[in-house]
Amino acid sequence: MEATIGFDTASRVNSQLIGNLMTDSASATKYWYFIRLMGRDPSHLVLEGALQTHPNIVIISEKHARDNETLKDIVNYITDIIQERAT
Repeated sequence: MEATIGFDTASRVNSQLIGNLMTDSASATKYWYFIRLMGRDPSHLVLEGALQTHPNIVIISEKHARDNETLKDIVNYITDIIQERAT
């Protein structure tokens, strides 16, 4: 199995941190936690972290930029999911 050492390490550390935060936040169901990942290719790290931790929402900037979505569109997407989860 091929893996880049920097990517593998970064994705493993990010997944551990996200998992720890999800465990800590499990008792606070009325709150939402936002995590921002940064790096040279953040979308790859975001996708890998999402595949390993299964968060409620994943926003990948390149996808939204490609689809010409505005900040308002993204905010509406987030609030729709929050409202759906609340009902």
